[in-house]
Amino acid sequence: MNPSFSWKAAILFLAVLVFLSLAASPVHGAAVETPSGKRIPGRIVDEKDGGYKIGTDLPGGGRIIFNVDKDKVDPHGTVPGKGRIEDIKGKVEIKKAGYPRFFTANKSTIVNPGDEIRTAPGAEAVVTLENMAVNGLGSDTEYTLKSLEVNPETKSVQVSVDIPQGTLWSEVGHLKTDDSSYVVETPAAVTGVRGTVFRVEVEKETSTTNVSVLSGEVAVNSKGVEAPELVVGKRQALSVRPGAAPTKLSASQLVKHLIELVEEWTRESEYYKTVTALAGIGEVEELELEPALPQEQKRRIRAEIQAGWEKASEDFYQIDKALKMFYLDFARFPTTQEGLAALIRSTGSPQWNGPYVEPEFLTDHYGEPYTYVLSTDAYGATVAQIVTYGFDKMPNTQDDRRKIVTEEDARRWEDTKSYR
Repeated sequence: MNPSFSWKAAILFLAVLVFLSLAASPVHGAAVETPSGKRIPGRIVDEKDGGYKIGTDLPGGGRIIFNVDKDKVDPHGTVPGKGRIEDIKGKVEIKKAGYPRFFTANKSTIVNPGDEIRTAPGAEAVVTLENMAVNGLGSDTEYTLKSLEVNPETKSVQVSVDIPQGTLWSEVGHLKTDDSSYVVETPAAVTGVRGTVFRVEVEKETSTTNVSVLSGEVAVNSKGVEAPELVVGKRQALSVRPGAAPTKLSASQLVKHLIELVEEWTRESEYYKTVTALAGIGEVEELELEPALPQEQKRRIRAEIQAGWEKASEDFYQIDKALKMFYLDFARFPTTQEGLAALIRSTGSPQWNGPYVEPEFLTDHYGEPYTYVLSTDAYGATVAQIVTYGFDKMPNTQDDRRKIVTEEDARRWEDTKSYR
């Protein structure tokens, strides 16, 4: 036997073992997920018209490259450094980084760092950034996702967005690491936050920036001006003109402004909750806990609520897919009486081709089954609603989270792709 041949064969055999062990082992870092729920270790290193190249690092150096068809992988929620358009009203366009022109944006379009989005007068868009923020783009707005970096090991996240003009609502969950950041830049100001709900409005003609905070606090700096940083707290607002220091609104101005702001947020927040499945985004810092509770107990409660939201985020994503697969087979969602159990147990119909989801995704972090109701909205459209009542297990409280799946979503999804 040729000794060099044996040596090469042994190395090849070991490489195959490493490959198999990586493919079979649980993935704790970055990964992409196939429509069937299987996770492929690694991250997308290249993207072409027909597919992705997914790189998996090997111990001791080197990398395996998977070539995967695009219709077999859904990277939403599993690939660091991505945003996604969750909903669109009116005319919305996107220009991908490195491309010369804008094209019509669609629901579920992936938003990468460097991509620019613009909304027409009267139009709106909702963009989610990983599981840390919801961005609501108002009418006649220009928006650029300048950077979005996620460390899958430390959970550190750095986000920077640019708003040359228009209105941006940001709902940012409590940042989990000290080195995480979320920054909004305008022609006049730089605004940084650590878990809050706030609005930035940039006047088109003058580039004057107005910053309003509903919960938490933000720090505002003027661009190109030596002026002290101003911290804007809950129910406060300020204005920044280009080349000038920030100025807070007067008491009389603030009263009128806050009334309008709260009314607008009441409308917008319900809309955001309806169109996004990223339940981990929320207002943990604003939950009203008994003031007399010891600080350590408050911290544990907030951590439990956050953990519940994060599990709901993944569960809602899986249930969303399962409901759409059920719809493919039955041309309807499960009835309220059938409930989510119809996704894991046969209905007795020959059309049933499940299970459509693993049972573990139908129970929340606190051991309670998700509530499921099928109904019609004000326009007569069929709507499936999934709800967790959260840590306190009581309906209509601050820690509730819900996901809406519409029949229109299922039909559109059926037209474009199947997870089978």
